[in-house]
Amino acid sequence: MKRTCVLVAGLSLLALAGCASQKTRPSVAPSASSSTTPLSFAPRSKPAPLTAAQKRALALARWIKAHPLLAHRNVYFDFNRAYVHGRYEPLLRAQAKYLFAHRSARVLLEGNCDARGTVGYNLALGERRAHAVAHLLEMLGASPSQISIVSYGKERPIANGNNPKDWTVNRRVDIVYTSHAPFGCTVGIPHSLASQVSASWSARIHKRLMRRSCGQ
Repeated sequence: MKRTCVLVAGLSLLALAGCASQKTRPSVAPSASSSTTPLSFAPRSKPAPLTAAQKRALALARWIKAHPLLAHRNVYFDFNRAYVHGRYEPLLRAQAKYLFAHRSARVLLEGNCDARGTVGYNLALGERRAHAVAHLLEMLGASPSQISIVSYGKERPIANGNNPKDWTVNRRVDIVYTSHAPFGCTVGIPHSLASQVSASWSARIHKRLMRRSCGQ
């Protein structure tokens, strides 16, 4: 028993000696050079203000996105026909709804034909096409007093070529606002027949019409 106590006491002394032999490490204060420097950014330069034409184009793009049907104002026809296809019902409904809500708005329906046929025949055909569109607008809510009709026959083509693609875009009725037009543009973006008119033709027609109607 006495040996056990002596052994325990000896181990305790060795442990204390080991702890005393360990050196405490002094804490090192961070140097000024190692401190974190906040990042600085040069002030952003203000973008150049938009021109009047750019503002008009931007607002027009937003308006077209919000009212896609109202932006299209062209009805296309089959060869030698004045029948309005049912696919144009949503387009005409949007136009009639706008006319109903804006009684001071006025439209001119311009009947057009392709290059084939005599001048007199195409003038009559263009008038029948314009009357067909007017009849549907009135059925959908527009007032007859808001609608005027004119036929240009084959005298005002959009495309001047002598091929089926050009004939397709020339057989049309243009809905032209003469008073209180949506967004101030008298005509809209051509509602091309996707299966017959390429995107490039639509872009060219759109550019020509917008220049004529919006002063671009």
